[in-house]
Amino acid sequence: KEGALKSVRSGLAIAASLEDEPLYISAMVRIAVVSILVPALERVVTEQALTDEELRGMIEEFAQMEERGRRSLRRGLAGDRGGAVPLFDVNFKTFDALTAGSTLPAAFDAMHPSLQFGFYELTRATGLRDRDLAFHLEMMAEIHGTLDLEYPEMIQKGEEIQARVNEEVAAHPIKYMLSAQILPAAAGGVRKEAMLVARLRCARVAMAVERYRLKHGGAVPSSLKELVPEFLPGVVENPISGEQLIYETTSGGYRVIADGVLEPTKKPDETNVSFLVMRK
Repeated sequence: KEGALKSVRSGLAIAASLEDEPLYISAMVRIAVVSILVPALERVVTEQALTDEELRGMIEEFAQMEERGRRSLRRGLAGDRGGAVPLFDVNFKTFDALTAGSTLPAAFDAMHPSLQFGFYELTRATGLRDRDLAFHLEMMAEIHGTLDLEYPEMIQKGEEIQARVNEEVAAHPIKYMLSAQILPAAAGGVRKEAMLVARLRCARVAMAVERYRLKHGGAVPSSLKELVPEFLPGVVENPISGEQLIYETTSGGYRVIADGVLEPTKKPDETNVSFLVMRK
């Protein structure tokens, strides 16, 4: 048990080491690492009986991980927002190398290379490049601003921004040629963070159920209300819907579910994000 729990904690430490990096991709890697570790903890809890101290430690660590997630995204967005500025002033040779394999506007892609060079330089002379940069900075600032909102409004606002970005890029593919290579993935990170928060919250509730079980001779609570305030400070909400997490008992254990938060690796009708414990 000690080795398995140590491995989970070591993984969380690795994820935490990425939180201060001013790169958006680092924030995405952090999310991916923790998303792998939560199911690992699920298995540990199913197969081993953790002590009350160990359970309280995991609850606290996951709560801190959730709190620090916004900061990680903020730093990553700020870093990418500023770091992308020089890309709007690169020469054509550098632009061509950076966008190799990317989807460029069909009208631009169909041009002869010499015409591409001429058109690219024309975007600088006419100010199109400056407008593209202004759009990039404006949208990144709006995405950054969503992180000041509470769930689920943060998600809704992020999706509204993403829809507007997609619409503008589709309507003006030449005008926002460089922004199109950077922006479409930015708002998606807000939803990825929310999905991670859903996983962390399900795990925290499960740890609280385990603490309840230790105190009550192996019996699990009939509802989450029985966990408040001794094992949880209050109702834990699904960050996507704003509704309370679902708690279901089974013949061999229980499941804490974030309804409507679908695992990206599963089919839409297969499963929601959840934390399942099947230890009698």
